[in-house]
Amino acid sequence: MLGSPIHENNYYNESIILRNCGILKLIEKIESKGHCLPDDVFKKAEITLNINNVSTEMYKYGQEQCHHYFQMYGLRDNHTFDYNCLESKSDYIRLNFCDGSCIVRKQVLIKYFTKFSEPLSELTDKCIREIMVSKLSVETFRIILKYYYGINVKINLKNVIELYKLCDELQVDGCFKKQVVEYIIKNFVLLTRTSSFLKNICYFECVPLKLLLNNKPENCSFEDFMDIHRIISLYKWKKSRESKRSSIPK
Repeated sequence: MLGSPIHENNYYNESIILRNCGILKLIEKIESKGHCLPDDVFKKAEITLNINNVSTEMYKYGQEQCHHYFQMYGLRDNHTFDYNCLESKSDYIRLNFCDGSCIVRKQVLIKYFTKFSEPLSELTDKCIREIMVSKLSVETFRIILKYYYGINVKINLKNVIELYKLCDELQVDGCFKKQVVEYIIKNFVLLTRTSSFLKNICYFECVPLKLLLNNKPENCSFEDFMDIHRIISLYKWKKSRESKRSSIPK
């Protein structure tokens, strides 16, 4: 009888070790491939934010601004958003990101990106032609800009966290951010199996996304919920070990 609890504890500890080893292999796969989901599941998680769901007033304003942009720069199609060499003209501002630049009309920035409201207001604006947004990606910004121009855009497991980060940093209008947060909640379990999640765990440890870690989502099983916390803990442990090893003189 005295040996029974010890045996049970050994079995329990062995079970945890095996589970953790499995999670570490999962993390390695995520880091090498970008995710550990079946390819069809990863692809099916993509959705299109349909412009028909926005108000008529918002759609009309967006189309007018998009047309104005095309006319101002003599452009013809949506691929012109990819141009990085355009200069700011008239009331347009050049936003410089870490991976390129984008030209946006001042009134659009003020209307949908609160972060720019104060520096571009009439009281503080001193002929600002360029703004540095070095920590964010222009590719991510263009997705949001197209949405407000009345163009269908896609959200998926690969770009949604970057979209959330940009919404948070630039204080994007609630209409778009609301849909980003809803997507994260709905696809939370799938998202935790991606490299995007691992690289941005800090965002899920802060309000409001912290609620997803503190309270099990309805569409998440208890086992999946526990695995998510294992993934976070073991990923941090793995990175800490790698950091210590790299700091050891050779």
